[in-house]
Amino acid sequence: MAYLHSKVHENDNLDLFAFCDPGATFTVNSEFEAYLFNRLKEGNHDHLFLLPHNTNCHWILVSIWGGEIFVLNPLPRSTTFPDLEKSISRAVVAFNIQVGRGNKALAVKYLSISFFFCGLVISLGCPKQPGGIECGYVVMRYMKEIVMDREMSFLKKWSSKSRKLSCSRADLDEVRCETAAHIEKFL
Repeated sequence: MAYLHSKVHENDNLDLFAFCDPGATFTVNSEFEAYLFNRLKEGNHDHLFLLPHNTNCHWILVSIWGGEIFVLNPLPRSTTFPDLEKSISRAVVAFNIQVGRGNKALAVKYLSISFFFCGLVISLGCPKQPGGIECGYVVMRYMKEIVMDREMSFLKKWSSKSRKLSCSRADLDEVRCETAAHIEKFL
């Protein structure tokens, strides 16, 4: 995330994006809600908040943007996270009340929907992980694609029929190399 923050800074987009610390959001509890509430208060109301979250053994990306909550899950099958949804909704509602937006709970939208049709698995939404252990790198790739998307059209792109269905190994290797190069600067 430090690498992406540097890219956001280089592109003069600090007024568009905000990152949430995955270390502070690992456990879904009242501390999680308080952290998210305070993070929302710190940022611009129109920021796109990127919250990478580990569900114990799997990484997902939560995005809060334009009054909507999106969950991007790299697993090829549909999975929901009801406890996470409730905690995020409570934090967002508390924030909205404080800034005068009312107390309406926001719907959580999953950008990873899979279903069976004529014996085939049909996947809609964000690209999926190619194997069983790349979820963290795929989430990093999601964040990179969002941050580098100057038109902010990633939602349309991922919902189109011509989108890529999964992240390629080359996509993930690119993220790995960029991460390693960024870390190497500090050694």
